[in-house]
Amino acid sequence: MRRLILIIALALIAISAFISYQLAVERAGEPMKPPVRARPAGEVEIYFTKWDNQAGKGSLAPVKRTLNPGEEALPAAMKDLLEGPTSAESKAGLVSNIPEGTRLLDFSQEEGVAYLNFNQTVESGGGSASIGSRLAQIVYTATAIKGVDAVRIMIDGKEPQTFGGEGFIIDHPLTRTDVPKEF
Repeated sequence: MRRLILIIALALIAISAFISYQLAVERAGEPMKPPVRARPAGEVEIYFTKWDNQAGKGSLAPVKRTLNPGEEALPAAMKDLLEGPTSAESKAGLVSNIPEGTRLLDFSQEEGVAYLNFNQTVESGGGSASIGSRLAQIVYTATAIKGVDAVRIMIDGKEPQTFGGEGFIIDHPLTRTDVPKEF
């Protein structure tokens, strides 16, 4: 009985090997398909500041960043903005005027307006050029995203009327025309 089971098992193994070999031979003439790779979901524009020391002023400078698959554009853009320029971008003279430690606490988007809720750090420190640049970086980065026309800046869940010690008026959703492009 054991011999019979052994013979049947060996026969099944031989048949399986023969079938596998035949399938491999049949497929040998077919072109190989390239492996499927995850594709980036797109790009976002992040706005940093480039200072011209001779002219004594700065202006906005956009850089492109690639989104990961499934990543939402608005929070990804704000995350990249708050992290600041890469070392290569810094070497090219780009800086961020958004204070270190600034965090995006929450966000939403409704009827073309991005509601961005930052912690208090976002408005700390800096003079009028720094504050103007900071607001411009946020507004230009957010409005570079399709479907965002304006930005309502919130701080710790509140909608302030002014921003920073310089008192920039932010009592409404800001568009690109409300913030300076040069400072």
